[in-house]
Amino acid sequence: MEKTMIYTIENKYFKLEANDEGAELWSILDKREDGRPIIWQGDPEVWDEHSPILFPYCGCLKEGFFVENGITYNGNPHGFGKTSIHRVKRISDNSILFSLEADETTMQMYPWNFELETEYRLEEDKIICIFHVHNRDEKDMPFGLGFHTGYCCPFSSEYAPSDYRIKFEKSESPIHLQHNENGNLTGKEVELFHENNFLTLDYEQFPQSFILSNVHSRYIQIEEIPTGRYVRMYPEGAPEMALWSQPDRASYVCIQPWYSAPDSADSDHSLWHKKDIQILKAGESRDYQQIIETGKL
Repeated sequence: MEKTMIYTIENKYFKLEANDEGAELWSILDKREDGRPIIWQGDPEVWDEHSPILFPYCGCLKEGFFVENGITYNGNPHGFGKTSIHRVKRISDNSILFSLEADETTMQMYPWNFELETEYRLEEDKIICIFHVHNRDEKDMPFGLGFHTGYCCPFSSEYAPSDYRIKFEKSESPIHLQHNENGNLTGKEVELFHENNFLTLDYEQFPQSFILSNVHSRYIQIEEIPTGRYVRMYPEGAPEMALWSQPDRASYVCIQPWYSAPDSADSDHSLWHKKDIQILKAGESRDYQQIIETGKL
């Protein structure tokens, strides 16, 4: 097994660490608050990841595989991007660029020639996270892509989950894409709430993850109600938003922009037919971005 390395960039606002295993955002420390951690630091007894990359699909494949041109390809939930070693292509004081390219190993799991670049950049008081996806093949390429960042919540020990809420920029009527015990969409879609702009953080609210569509806010934030402190995330037009928390067990909330949904329970095992699947033509490239910032109301 290859030895992994943690790389650091920083400016006067943040210190950011990233792991070349999965090009995973490993740590963000807010220097304005004595190095307060912004993202979940991992716990093997609860959830040992921090902010994994979802590629080349989001969620679970039906029965753990897809079929392309009559050949079966097995795959774990969320794909292999999060477990692969990504090469550092460029690093400076305030930015780092990782690259994962197709090779013999990836071709056994996903038969397209691709390059996935993952960039983290500090721009004043904002953390810019960008996926640059390149189709290096001579044929069209279907894929899913997603961010899975776990944000620390509570922000500090004097507060409880009940002191927080997930707040949308504006009133929303999001659609919950329900899934079964295997993580596959059932086809049942229900309005999670009507014309409201927040969700409370409690166990009854979050017994499992929500996969939401029909969200139009420019940003979603975790808000500390007594103080007005927040961590805000701009999903940049993702068709699905997955929310996940375990307030009875863990001190984090995941807000996840997803570009493609999990397989449906009646899937025909084709990536091409997944809901909101992304497609790049031969030689084409596309960028996907989330922006993170912290502040106080």
